[in-house]
Amino acid sequence: MLQLNKQFVRLNTVFKRFKNTLVIVEHDNQKVTPITLNTISAAVKIPKNEKLTCIVAGTDCSKVAEEVSKINGVHKVLVVENASLKGFLAENVAPLVVEAQKQQSFTHIA
Repeated sequence: MLQLNKQFVRLNTVFKRFKNTLVIVEHDNQKVTPITLNTISAAVKIPKNEKLTCIVAGTDCSKVAEEVSKINGVHKVLVVENASLKGFLAENVAPLVVEAQKQQSFTHIA
């Protein structure tokens, strides 16, 4: 029984070695807010952060998504445009974050 526990601990350590982060991008449909840029800068500095994904949600936010894609350290940008996301209400954005988490298994969400 003790060996099984040691093996589990070793395997668990391997899975935690690399981290994947999701940043929820705040914006006004024209540009990214400064606090989001600070969050991305912090996420890039997480040790062993394998990939940084950003989610841009709103209405007509392709300009913002393009801006985010050019930020150093961002590996992937998920874009969701829908009229129900106008105003960036947490009640409407939360299901998107949950779905992204189910699909990508992020270790950090900011």
